[in-house]
Amino acid sequence: MRPVVWLIAIALLACASPARADYALDALDREGPEQGKKPVCSREDLVTYRGTTLKYAAPASVHRAFAERLARFEKIVEEVAIEVYGRAPSRLHHAGGFMCRTSWRGRMSEHAFGNALDVAGFSFTAMSKADLARAKARGLDLEASRRRAFRVDVGDTWRENGKADAKRFFALLLARTRPRHDLFRGIIGPPDPAHTTHLHLDAGRWAFSRYVSPG
Repeated sequence: MRPVVWLIAIALLACASPARADYALDALDREGPEQGKKPVCSREDLVTYRGTTLKYAAPASVHRAFAERLARFEKIVEEVAIEVYGRAPSRLHHAGGFMCRTSWRGRMSEHAFGNALDVAGFSFTAMSKADLARAKARGLDLEASRRRAFRVDVGDTWRENGKADAKRFFALLLARTRPRHDLFRGIIGPPDPAHTTHLHLDAGRWAFSRYVSPG
């Protein structure tokens, strides 16, 4: 692990700045419930999202405005996957969208508004002859195991012995996702203790990141 980079990430979180107020969920009150009381969450405007460019292994319950951001994110996933693996993923695996709960600071979690998704990994099917031909034309030489069906997961990739190609895939994905203001404002991942197996992606009011790139 890279402790210096991790400390910098924490510093960036501490100095997080308000995101531009140009998003439907920015006006929502994030104040949490009184101590000892359970949070109350609205399901208004939640949709069952199954993916647009990229299909989800399980449907995700998210706010309709956040679903639009996920659709844009999927295009970046597809772009990076083709660059690294010669084809787009067949499925996105996640650990949940809407969840009625508070965050560790006592305020309402972005999950409570359907304004976040925890991405766990991606599945790929075996390459077709057309996929192989296109990959060869681009000079992409994949090992046999990556020409067959496989899955890349956040938890496995961030380990010290994680596969180099998976580290490159997630590193590129994060590098291209983070600067996009029309996607997510908050990104949390390993080595954060509560996010060792997934990437938390949200469009909350504050722009911040708390993760160490795997590559």
